[in-house]
Amino acid sequence: MDAGSSAGLYARVIQAAEPDSGVILVDYSRPMLRKAVSKAIPGLRTVYLQCDAAALPIADGCLDGAVMGGTLNELAEPERVLLEMARVMKKDATAVVMHLVRDGRPGILSKILKPGGVWIPDENDADSLFHGAGFELLDSRKAGVMRIAQLRRS
Repeated sequence: MDAGSSAGLYARVIQAAEPDSGVILVDYSRPMLRKAVSKAIPGLRTVYLQCDAAALPIADGCLDGAVMGGTLNELAEPERVLLEMARVMKKDATAVVMHLVRDGRPGILSKILKPGGVWIPDENDADSLFHGAGFELLDSRKAGVMRIAQLRRS
């Protein structure tokens, strides 16, 4: 599953690497899903699901993995979305979440983005969210304010 898929960049990367796999693209925005359809790799198993990621119409424990690129920082209720991701994933499945992090100082990026609804946690706050949703942090890499967290559903 590509949660908050926008135009489906991460879904296409997964499908290029694993062409036999199916991918569910989840996004709240119909225009973004239309854009994803227009960029899709022909002939691959792809499902486009317009819904709130905090209430996924997907059965418990059926997905092998999930990705989320940048969406975490835009969520009003990240806890609910992460709980839903964990719910639909199989035990021991892997999720990869890209998100912005702050380094403890009030940064200009936070000040600029906060009025638009974007929040930027520090690494510890993000890890607490992941843990609270039922994920174990396997690895993380940081480049400036961007962090990629590899998680396992416990």
